[in-house]
Amino acid sequence: MSDDLQEVLRQAVGKKIPTARLHTIKWPTQIKSSLDGDCCKIHLLAKSVTANMQGDAAAFEGWVLVIKAWLADVGIRRVEMSWEHPVESNGHYQRFLYRVIRFSRLFSWFLVSSESKSELMRSDLLEVDGAIIDKPFCLNTEGKRDSIIDKQAYTSEVRIIEFSEMSEHETEMLFMANSSPLLRCVFAEDGQELRRQLPVGVFDGVPKKEASVFTHGKSAVDLWAVNSEKVVLFELKKPTGNKRVGAISELFFYMNVISDLRDGAIQLPDDRKHDLFRDKKVEGYLLLGEVHPLLSEDVFTELNAGLAQMQSHMGLVSYGACDKQGLWCKKVYQ
Repeated sequence: MSDDLQEVLRQAVGKKIPTARLHTIKWPTQIKSSLDGDCCKIHLLAKSVTANMQGDAAAFEGWVLVIKAWLADVGIRRVEMSWEHPVESNGHYQRFLYRVIRFSRLFSWFLVSSESKSELMRSDLLEVDGAIIDKPFCLNTEGKRDSIIDKQAYTSEVRIIEFSEMSEHETEMLFMANSSPLLRCVFAEDGQELRRQLPVGVFDGVPKKEASVFTHGKSAVDLWAVNSEKVVLFELKKPTGNKRVGAISELFFYMNVISDLRDGAIQLPDDRKHDLFRDKKVEGYLLLGEVHPLLSEDVFTELNAGLAQMQSHMGLVSYGACDKQGLWCKKVYQ
């Protein structure tokens, strides 16, 4: 078998999906890889672990799941990860360490290499075993954009924009103005409201910039909803031009933070709002206009086998435009 992981992935996809456009499958150049028996080893550069997780080079969870799901037929059973250790530990690196610890606790086939294991002790939020360090961690407060917005204002703002040319923000507004198709897709009953921009910045104590553990600025869940049984988080990508494996990493992170909030390990500044999350299942859905060819059903099956341990589940909802700026939504993977 070739040691070129991009070529191996293209061959695996080509066998299962003969019509796939294989040139669109590109392994991130900043993630080094090698194959060793039944193990795929990957190594992230320092610029990846201290960068925004939205970029493919930082989105290790998505790529690791792709390797495990797509390469099982060629004998890959384990994935081992190492990374360059940055001198400075910024908010992005703290978030990276949180993600690594949470991911490794859910998937026994995912290994942190011996040379990188000691780095996990640099986490300001988690012990290496996944326990929250005994400090008063708190999420940042909701801003003005986080409430349910007047739907007429949203409708008038997006009316003249071509659907295929919408930015992510404009698409978010369109969903706020036409929320029923999405809510019917994920809830068995009516009556829910679609909300936006749930903050997921974590602070050591009172939310203020100098107390930030992870990124405190615009890091937030795009869209979310809640009923008596579950909290549902949506990671939205614009209709065209943003097919990324990394969307899984973003949503995985959000689901873990909200699960820690649900379990009381992280608090809200206003404790009265904690009842919105307490004792509820946390679900997540990628909300995509275009789907990356590597985001297969097998990837979600592998992912959900781990998420079941934290009473969570991730799926994928495809969406598109109907007449007069309406929307249709369909569950692809549940």
